[in-house]
Amino acid sequence: MAPAATAMNEVLVWRGALVIVGGILVHLTLGTLYCAGNLNPYVASYIHFRGAPASFKLTDMTWTSSAGIVGQGCSMYFGGVLERRIGPRFTTLLGGLTLSVGVALSYFSIKEYWGGFLLTYGFVFGVGMGLGYTSPFVAAGRFFPTKTGLVNGLVVAGFGCGAFVFDQVQTKYINPHGDKPACQGPNKGYFTEDSLLDRVPSVFLVLAGCYVAMQLLGCALIRNPSGFVHARVGKKLAGDDEEGRVPLVDAPGAPAKIQRPPRQAAQTADFWLIWAMFGLNGLATVFFSSLWKAMGENYLPSVPDASWAAAGSVASLFNASGRIVWGGIADTVGVKKSIVAHCTLSCILFFTLYLIRDAGYPVFFTWICALFFCIGGNFSLFPTATAHAFGKESFGANYGCIFTSQAVAGVVGGLLSSDLVRRAVVPHHATNGTTAAPAGPHGFGVPPSAAPCPTGAEHRDDYLPALMTVGACTALAMVLSVVFLFRGGSTMLPFEPLAARRLAKPAGRVN
Repeated sequence: MAPAATAMNEVLVWRGALVIVGGILVHLTLGTLYCAGNLNPYVASYIHFRGAPASFKLTDMTWTSSAGIVGQGCSMYFGGVLERRIGPRFTTLLGGLTLSVGVALSYFSIKEYWGGFLLTYGFVFGVGMGLGYTSPFVAAGRFFPTKTGLVNGLVVAGFGCGAFVFDQVQTKYINPHGDKPACQGPNKGYFTEDSLLDRVPSVFLVLAGCYVAMQLLGCALIRNPSGFVHARVGKKLAGDDEEGRVPLVDAPGAPAKIQRPPRQAAQTADFWLIWAMFGLNGLATVFFSSLWKAMGENYLPSVPDASWAAAGSVASLFNASGRIVWGGIADTVGVKKSIVAHCTLSCILFFTLYLIRDAGYPVFFTWICALFFCIGGNFSLFPTATAHAFGKESFGANYGCIFTSQAVAGVVGGLLSSDLVRRAVVPHHATNGTTAAPAGPHGFGVPPSAAPCPTGAEHRDDYLPALMTVGACTALAMVLSVVFLFRGGSTMLPFEPLAARRLAKPAGRVN
């Protein structure tokens, strides 16, 4: 290779690496979705004592993650469309700032009504997440077209690491003294200290300021390769074959590749298999990412709050590493085989989580990390499968369509989780053959740091039905992954001829 060509390749690699770094910075802020498990008990405690409505319960917090995922699912397609119109930098910036505005507005909404908080920290947060999600790794992938899985995994690893950074920020700011929630009585699961509750609203201003700074720096690094042009501008072009597929031009001189835009991708069986597998795994993600800490505090009440925050931070590293590892595996052995292995491992872990509930903190911690390792894999394997099945030219829009499965999973998962967890939570009273506890700061008993925590089975909630239901979802995803493995390719469904005739109109015909 000529020295000039070698130097040019080195420049492209360095520019591509900077795009990956910028994408990681932005995804660190988007990935604070996974802080829900750590933040929810604090928010629930504030709303329970100082907010509205009076009927609010800790289990209602599952709707925060659900609303965020619904917002992301509704907006991700438009993020892909915008990226093609205004470029990856400004699309990512628009998404990031939308998310940060939602977080900042939560300072006000949490003081007024639960529904307002659900809108700002749930849906608006999710809309920003969806708009800015795909652009960073779409741009990075254009610098490294042969390493799709690894590039996707590296960028979205930032998403997985968001909780590693911000779980600690939230806990240190809100609960610097390591206070524990009440473990018995009518306030079981809630923090009761006034000083702790005072700090809950302002944490959203702190978080929003951090997010904006990181997003501005990250977006400054995100760009397309020099000379990049999109091959398709929204209508059939010269060079489309009889099925309306388009040759991709990644850069001048690049070889042509077969592509499917969203309308055609949605007419293939592979599209709906990917959509269903992603959605079923999304149901499990909604449940577990929202309630892992509540389950841990239920089964292991003697473990201090700081240990659960540490568990969330370490688990986020597994979330991040899962995105890189599963993406690398997909590049090595193939994305279909990787999805089979991933769905199988997820199924085993969910079905066995209930069995290890009494094995102690180290074992429970191990299962948390392993499950987040699998959750992270969803977000590198399914984008990679989408790119492999339908091409890179319309990847942002195609993946946005696939991601609508997460919007459905957010709604269904929220309903399912709320119902199953309400059934799991058994009533706990201060009197159960014992003497009522003296009044504390809210008239409901002594502070949890002073109250002994009962450990008998009669004081614990039963999450078995919920875990078995979630396990069944992952088992169905595993079955579908085997079907996906043995399919020959992204062949069109039976109504292909009609779609093909509609796209292959005579040249010059006016619609």
